[in-house]
Amino acid sequence: MKINIIIFVICFCRNVRSDQESIQRYCGIVSDNGDCDEYKMQYFYHPEFGTCSPFWYSGCGGNKNRFETFTECESTCINPHGKAVCDLPKVRGPCTENHMKFYYDIDKKKCLQFSYGGCKGNANKFDKINDCRQVCMKNDESESEITHGAGSDDVKSKNNLNIPDNCTDNSQFASCSDVIRRGHCRHPYYAKFCCRSCALDKLVR
Repeated sequence: MKINIIIFVICFCRNVRSDQESIQRYCGIVSDNGDCDEYKMQYFYHPEFGTCSPFWYSGCGGNKNRFETFTECESTCINPHGKAVCDLPKVRGPCTENHMKFYYDIDKKKCLQFSYGGCKGNANKFDKINDCRQVCMKNDESESEITHGAGSDDVKSKNNLNIPDNCTDNSQFASCSDVIRRGHCRHPYYAKFCCRSCALDKLVR
């Protein structure tokens, strides 16, 4: 009996997570007024500007980028709780500044860099790649690994971020004074520590 209860709880939690993912993914599509003629005011998330806006919904059809209230739209598509932020689309926002941020790409299952305009947008926006990974890839074994060509000093991670020889000059990576064994270099956990040791075969025990 206890086993059945545990299985039910696990399945229920997975279904809730799956439903939440699908809801966040609808935030990236354009609004649809629907097919009927019983119009009422609803709200949709505008992915280009990163805001929730009112629109007239016809009463049937349409899509799931549609909410009864502004608060519901905002809590779903701008500032959802927990890991749900990782399912939101990348949004540059309407402003014209260029701030390098990181977002989680749900299709590629990794954190990528993008240029944030400086206003609006949503919560899928991190100052550092490790912040993005901590929230969105904590239990994901596909986290970035260090790769390099034979005899090359040019090092890149699988998410195409350049890794400098001296990691202490880049706040995204920890100090390379931590020497680790070569066999550990491809492990996701060590990728942020061993860029110089593994790539250049220096200081490797």
